[in-house]
Amino acid sequence: MNCGNNFLWSYMVINSMNYITFSENERFIYTLIFDQMSRKPASNSRTLKATNPLVSEFQAACKANGFTDEAEVTSISTYLAKCDIEIRFSKKTITPTFAKVLLRLFQKYTKLQRLIFHACYFQDTTFFTKFAADLIKVQIPQIYFDFCPVQRDLICPFLLLPNLDALSLRGNSCITSYLHPSYEESVFNPSVNKLYNAFAMSTLKMLDLTGCNLGDDGAISLARSLYFNQSIKCLNLSSNKIGDLGAFSLADALSFYFLTDQEIEIREKIINDDSKSKINDDGSDLVKKKKGGKAPPKKTVTKPKKGQQAKPTNDRTYSFDPNLPIQPAVIARWNTCVLMDDGRMYIQGNTSLSTLLLNDNLIGTRGLLRLTEMLSKNEKIVNFSIAANPDISEEEAASVFRKYTPPPSPEAEPAA
Repeated sequence: MNCGNNFLWSYMVINSMNYITFSENERFIYTLIFDQMSRKPASNSRTLKATNPLVSEFQAACKANGFTDEAEVTSISTYLAKCDIEIRFSKKTITPTFAKVLLRLFQKYTKLQRLIFHACYFQDTTFFTKFAADLIKVQIPQIYFDFCPVQRDLICPFLLLPNLDALSLRGNSCITSYLHPSYEESVFNPSVNKLYNAFAMSTLKMLDLTGCNLGDDGAISLARSLYFNQSIKCLNLSSNKIGDLGAFSLADALSFYFLTDQEIEIREKIINDDSKSKINDDGSDLVKKKKGGKAPPKKTVTKPKKGQQAKPTNDRTYSFDPNLPIQPAVIARWNTCVLMDDGRMYIQGNTSLSTLLLNDNLIGTRGLLRLTEMLSKNEKIVNFSIAANPDISEEEAASVFRKYTPPPSPEAEPAA
């Protein structure tokens, strides 16, 4: 695990402790960690310099889009003069005109590594669609829409961006299947399912869903999509009202999932149907060869052009409805199931995740037991925390706590 992931772990631990209010102390530590993650030190300019490329691009974008609020331009320019690779907007209303300014700025200034929107309101929601399209060509590895009301359908394109490493959606209640703000259970609708399908195919390395009110249903759906995801490294699910049922599904998804009798029957049916299809295809092919005909041409695979958004290799959409008795992974990966000596059958869970935070949830002793069993089998999870769950004691939480410690650097050999 590299240094960057270690800082991501530190960031997510800090933000999972107090996600509702952004205190001065939290802001200080938050900025400190991001400074350490940065590839270059931030500019320490104390005066506004017109030669600062970020300020120049911002002012040019304002002029090009007719943004004439002089006080706002001066205030933001003064702030940007101190920035280099990170920009943060907090508690700001993004008007349609200012949204155009930002889009042009992000297109022209290509040094950005991190963009943070904290508690911002976007009056023109087409900003997200246009921004996601621009990010296919312009790379900003880390993007944060914390406490911003972004709708589910607008989030999906960001999950599928090939160059995005980290996405934070802290405090976003739009991605849950619960009705907001009453938090009553609702029908698992297609837009929620689309979101989990996008995550299943995502190449993100870090996803922060702190305070998104996922509940058990959301945790189960997310766990079911984890079987498909091969890139995620850090996942923060703190403050989501996840109980034992959600913990069970997460534990299975990160170790082994044992098929039910019904799923085994479905797998056998898939095998039989697949065999029949192959026999028919092979038979048709043999008949053509005997008659001297040519075999049917092979299908050509169209590769995406450079700069295009990556498309899933499998266009099939799976149902991640937590109430369905059949795991989608059983349908998709039936040919990878392993048969044990006792007759049970299982599929391997996710093996890419290295950081999982479950602080401030509703997990009890049963959920803790399953997660402990999972950790005993999964050595790839080097960062794990389950603090502040009411039914789990501090001692129990400490017993399963994991934090990656990099190995000491080898001592320099004495000169000859």
